[in-house]
Amino acid sequence: MRKLAYKTITSILLAAMCLAAVFLTSCNKIKISDYPATGTSYIYPVDGSVAPYDPNYDYVINPSRGMRGETYITLGRNEAYPGSGENPYSRLNDQLDKYAPDGIALMQVYVYLTEYSNTDLPASALTELKAYFEEIERRGVKMLLRFAYEYTSEQKTGPRTSDIVKHCKRLKTFFEENAELIDKTVYAVQLGMIGLWGEGHGNVHYLNKRKVIAAVADMVPDDIFIMVRTPELLSLVPEDEEHRFGIHDDFLVGYDHEWGMISFDDPAYPKLLNKSKHALTDGEMPWGDAGIEGIDMLGVLKQCAGYGLTSLSIEHNYIEDGNAYFLKRWQSVYLTGTELEANSLQSRAPYRKRDNGIRLSQTPSGISARSEQSHGFRRHSYVHDNELRNGGGARLPHRSYLRRQSDGVHGRRRPLIPQSIRTTHIRRAVFGRRHRYPHIFRAGRRRRSEII
Repeated sequence: MRKLAYKTITSILLAAMCLAAVFLTSCNKIKISDYPATGTSYIYPVDGSVAPYDPNYDYVINPSRGMRGETYITLGRNEAYPGSGENPYSRLNDQLDKYAPDGIALMQVYVYLTEYSNTDLPASALTELKAYFEEIERRGVKMLLRFAYEYTSEQKTGPRTSDIVKHCKRLKTFFEENAELIDKTVYAVQLGMIGLWGEGHGNVHYLNKRKVIAAVADMVPDDIFIMVRTPELLSLVPEDEEHRFGIHDDFLVGYDHEWGMISFDDPAYPKLLNKSKHALTDGEMPWGDAGIEGIDMLGVLKQCAGYGLTSLSIEHNYIEDGNAYFLKRWQSVYLTGTELEANSLQSRAPYRKRDNGIRLSQTPSGISARSEQSHGFRRHSYVHDNELRNGGGARLPHRSYLRRQSDGVHGRRRPLIPQSIRTTHIRRAVFGRRHRYPHIFRAGRRRRSEII
């Protein structure tokens, strides 16, 4: 009898373990939404006024993409990184001065809420935050914004889910009351909030990640993209918000490393790469002095292209304490066309500018003619279609607008829905931003424009 009972108990335990394994597997499953393959060519009708590429033009410094710096502000302490004693404005100035020769116009900004982990955000903290954003605006850069609480594994205090949700509601009001300032200074928001440095791990208390993601999504204005640290976090995003979520990979080493956020062999990896090209994405390498062995820079380039990175940290693995690391050394490395082709890396002419605005390189793709009858007069017109090539792998930032010019008269701006930028048959779309992009596409008298 005892033997039978033992067998019965054993069977029950084994069944329970199997069910638990199935449950855990289903919980850990990465779920990436399907997106159509992305293209790099767009048809836009112009009248020939967009000049072809000219090597004598200067480079364009794009305000919402490219290499970025990294800085911090800890609210309530008047310091940059928690415990550093460094003034946050001095840190910002040092970063901008350090990378001025590299032409950066983007800065990752960590806002540490450590002082208020388990309390309300006081009005003084929001006043401090607004003043910092105003300085960002004055300096003419954009922020990749991340809120965080925890910064060291030795930390004994941290927020609970209810604290984060409460702070998100308070910050939502701040964003709404300062909408114009946010629009001028914030390029994208990273989920943050959870764990060490806001990277989603090592948190002191258990946090309901679904609730945190939903709270951040509600906090951030609808037209601003949000990035998460891992595919697992991306899988927890509400379906109706998924279109404006991207990824940030903070461990780019060029090969399938055990610390990477997803294996290159994972069936979800190709879907993640394709999804990334429909969103805004960011990446960074590990610190140069971290001693990571075997970094493959050609592999890093392939990762950047694979994700269609919109921004990449220049603070990591570049120049640290006077020492040059991989990013710096690779500034003087030349790749041949054969090497690029062998690694599926494309080489494109850079964007250039003239005194009267940005000019994109163009390739004629055909001329069409039409005839119109109006008030007894027949008018003939010719439309020159040109193919404009996207010179980078990244998509457009939020709030993109089309503004046309016909015979010197500006037409009405038309907004472009963020989640549709790279899908097919998009009407009235444009390369550019509402703010700080001086260029205008001219379409003569043609009344229709589309990207294919």
